[in-house]
Amino acid sequence: MLRTGTPLWAMLCYGAITIPLGFYLWNGLGSLTHFLDNPSLVAPRIAYIILGVLLVVVVAELALFPR
Repeated sequence: MLRTGTPLWAMLCYGAITIPLGFYLWNGLGSLTHFLDNPSLVAPRIAYIILGVLLVVVVAELALFPR
């Protein structure tokens, strides 16, 4: 990003805001052992939707930005 002209201060500010927020939100989900004890906490429908979105993003990246 630095090569394309993004200022260092902008990246540092972005990280300073998003990293603590991400940890706060992640902590609110519970622990891995809590999920492994009760995997029904994640609805299969939502998991399949997220998998589909991931596949669409990967295919779009490969199609639009081939190397």
